[in-house]
Amino acid sequence: VLQLILAVAVLSSASFRQQDLYPVVRTQYGRVKGMRFDLSNDSLKPVVKFLGIPYGTKPERFRYADRPSSWTGVKNSTVPGPSCPQRVELADIDKSPASVRRTLNTMRPFLTKMSEDCLYLNVYYP
Repeated sequence: VLQLILAVAVLSSASFRQQDLYPVVRTQYGRVKGMRFDLSNDSLKPVVKFLGIPYGTKPERFRYADRPSSWTGVKNSTVPGPSCPQRVELADIDKSPASVRRTLNTMRPFLTKMSEDCLYLNVYYP
């Protein structure tokens, strides 16, 4: 996993210009397309995010996962992969105080997209 993170970080610096909105980098398994993201703070520079990069195959219960298979073409890594299954009562979010609800609502997409096939990595690059 660390090798994959380092590969994305090193290769992304050489593979795209800062103005590119959707940079493509090569990992040891194939190419991935990320997305430049402007932060809401004027003093911070944009980051590039690569979301949902597979780092293992769908595991069978109580067994180790294998490395992911290589792919051809460019994998869209602009949306996160599914989260691992967990018990979450989404109705409880709506009953929370407003300050808590704002924070929890940012996590809602991750809480509604769950799967046992959840071995995906998100990489953010400044």
